[in-house]
Amino acid sequence: MKEFVFKSIVFTSLFVFLAAYVSKSFQGNSIELFSHNQYKSLQNKIDVAIFGTSHAYATYDPRVLEAETGLKTFNFGSPLQNISTSEFLMRKVIESNDLKLIIIDVFSESIKEITPNNEFKKRFQYKVLDNFGFSKEKLMTIRKIGEMNPLNSIPLYKNHSNWERIFESKEYKINQDIDYYSGFHTAFVLDKKTWDKHENNLKKVKFRNNTKEQLTLGEKKSISRILNFSQESNIPVLFVCAPFFKEIRGKQSISYQENIKNYLDSIGADYVDFNPLWKKIKLNKYDFVDPDHLNSRGALKVSLYLSDYILKRYNTFNKRELPSKNNRYLIAKNNSKEIIWNSEIKDSYVNDSLHVNKVYLFKVFDDKYEILIEGEKDKLKRLNTCLQYQMNYSDKIEKNCKWLNGYLEYNDKNFLSYQINLDLKKIKDMKFFIGPNKKKLIIKMDKFKHVR
Repeated sequence: MKEFVFKSIVFTSLFVFLAAYVSKSFQGNSIELFSHNQYKSLQNKIDVAIFGTSHAYATYDPRVLEAETGLKTFNFGSPLQNISTSEFLMRKVIESNDLKLIIIDVFSESIKEITPNNEFKKRFQYKVLDNFGFSKEKLMTIRKIGEMNPLNSIPLYKNHSNWERIFESKEYKINQDIDYYSGFHTAFVLDKKTWDKHENNLKKVKFRNNTKEQLTLGEKKSISRILNFSQESNIPVLFVCAPFFKEIRGKQSISYQENIKNYLDSIGADYVDFNPLWKKIKLNKYDFVDPDHLNSRGALKVSLYLSDYILKRYNTFNKRELPSKNNRYLIAKNNSKEIIWNSEIKDSYVNDSLHVNKVYLFKVFDDKYEILIEGEKDKLKRLNTCLQYQMNYSDKIEKNCKWLNGYLEYNDKNFLSYQINLDLKKIKDMKFFIGPNKKKLIIKMDKFKHVR
């Protein structure tokens, strides 16, 4: 009998560990896995780590923090990320990096405890947790997010009904109109359809105007664990709350944030709520994608304020020079020459009528490239553009024409960003035109032999 029990334990353990080992193949492609792979290429190099829900990943732009503070930053935000998931991530990131600062967005949805029957919220936690191997800490975290079945920590088991779809799915690609950098991602402009749909969904929430009297004991403990862990690790933690349209979200969200602020104040935590700072930061509706999420311009405004706060509040950090090859704000600030194309435009019509003075072309990551157009502050706000090229073994001219909106205000200049997913090594005779009729040529390159 003892031998049977022993063999059963050994077999079960072997099965669990083998299942956990091969589980990476059963995750499926997602933005969370894509960001995790981006993070792995930067391990041991991160100074500032940001955690939280979609409010976090659409608000705090690592490029701005890097350009202003000299601290390498990664945004680990994910949809509906629960604070227990944030804590797990935090511990994992600290194992591999000498962090100088932890930033965690404590929007009410991240604080709420997840009940065992809330499969919807649990599913979003797994999209993050599945990126990490089997461990005791992972098992403890899935218990905190309301999961009673420990086998659900293994993607091979949890996703068994979707195996066929997972293996048929293509490699994940960031949409060329999404502004992505080190975990941060959002759209460049307000989208009316997205706004209306999001607003309507928020207004359908049954208890949106019920006042939250106080945080639960579990919610308080989850916040305290973050603060205690940061103190034990000797790493400061800054709690933040991204701006959102409070009147659309309703009284429950407003009262929740007030309770969070009161509790953070009571335990002596450092906290910045960006909602009372709208006028100071000069936020408006057109800095948002929808009532909950900022666009690139809004994120730039908030991230500039956050960077200034970090430098003043944590002035012991050593500011250092970071490479400016793929960070648009560092490239613009330093007038970087270590990129594919950098030219000052000397054309009176382009300068005086289109308000364009410079153009940069650089690789953001993989096959995603950006053409950054620099112009006069308060004047360069939208521009008609057209990218034209040929594939190496074809005479057919390919065109990608579009209006650029969502201008960015930085360093006393305005910028517009044209993003494209393209393998430059496979193309030739690239030209970039601007102007009402797309006739003004501002970039011309025949070959891209040395692009890495």
